[in-house]
Amino acid sequence: MRGIQFVMLSLALGLLASCGNSDHAGIEVGNPPSKTYAFSASFVIDYGNVDYSSMGLLAKRPVADEPLLIDDFRLNLTRLAAYSSYYIYVSFDAVEGLQLWPSTDIADSSELMVTFNDENSIDSSLNETLGNVQLDDVGILKEIGVAMKPIETDFSTITGFLRYQDTIVPFEYHLENISLLELRYHHDQLDTNAEGGLVLTVRFHVPTWISGLDLSNLQLEGGVARFSSTSNVALWDSLSARFVHSFSSAHWIISKTDSTKEDAYAQGALAQFDIIDSNWVTNGNFANGFNSWILVEQLSGVADSSIIASGNDHTLLVNVTAGGTKSYSVQLIHEDIPTLVGRRYKLVFTATSDVADSITVRLGTYNTYKTVGFQKHFYIDTLWKSYEIEYKGIANDIFTRLEFNIGGVARKFWFKDIQIYRID
Repeated sequence: MRGIQFVMLSLALGLLASCGNSDHAGIEVGNPPSKTYAFSASFVIDYGNVDYSSMGLLAKRPVADEPLLIDDFRLNLTRLAAYSSYYIYVSFDAVEGLQLWPSTDIADSSELMVTFNDENSIDSSLNETLGNVQLDDVGILKEIGVAMKPIETDFSTITGFLRYQDTIVPFEYHLENISLLELRYHHDQLDTNAEGGLVLTVRFHVPTWISGLDLSNLQLEGGVARFSSTSNVALWDSLSARFVHSFSSAHWIISKTDSTKEDAYAQGALAQFDIIDSNWVTNGNFANGFNSWILVEQLSGVADSSIIASGNDHTLLVNVTAGGTKSYSVQLIHEDIPTLVGRRYKLVFTATSDVADSITVRLGTYNTYKTVGFQKHFYIDTLWKSYEIEYKGIANDIFTRLEFNIGGVARKFWFKDIQIYRID
């Protein structure tokens, strides 16, 4: 029997940026100071609600509601990365993420075999190999990426036992169609252990992979149920289509052997954001001060901000004392606005300025800054007015950022009642 390999990464994981005011760095307001956390990850087979921790894997056999047990499931870990937004200049590509393992001074071909299992025990060799990994830059964490590939050159084999016609038969599943799989875990999927460290569970959910699969046409070869591109092909296609959906990640990027690529979110990860009338701007009325808002100064832009409270009403004042060279020399930013393909949204905000002029407002990605919702010039008057725009999502992205580009001219702005909500 193979024991589980549990990976302790001992990461110093900086979750929230705390950026100083300098010529080349923005300032971030309304967020807690940066923190560091120990980090661990485990690779687990999940059979549902059954607790297998006290029994050997092969000591248990499938019963009526447990159609399959896995004996051997291994993949090569090729990369661990953190994907974050930054308001300081960094020396790496933010789209590629900050590489946590292997160290950047190790050859790109470095790989580490991990074994999925259903017991919780620490593998000291993996712990020794991956220990002391450091995340030495700060950012607002979005996702942790776990990249894996088949063990063999062509494919990996998952083996075990399944119930077929009231008998237990061995099975082999050939993972022939994926050359590289990166599972992206949302920061909310990280748990906290008793010591205050962060824990990521890379979980493979067997019921998602096998439940409801019609085995009536299964053909055995020498008493073995073999699923591959040449054996039980229809069933292999079904298992392959379910494979990545069986992991617990919210998002994945797959490089396939036919040279195609898939970048998608799990359906459940998007469903929680697929809600009409829900306002996705947190603290858009500024009742909680600066929380959830970021003020950026760059390219000679200089600004300060304050909250003006009048009874239950709160207004954000941004005083741009030096406009800088670009409209984006001063930015007021709100992150993590979900955008779904084809859904219609409306941005509404109320604003005024002491100098009537235009600003640019846009919704874009946090790492490439590409527009995924809208980009529009609004003429902000010296009288309070409400402004709005309707737009349609052109990409599934739960981490888009709303930007008010208010640089270029020295002036004061007052903002209140900022909302983004789905309208159909």
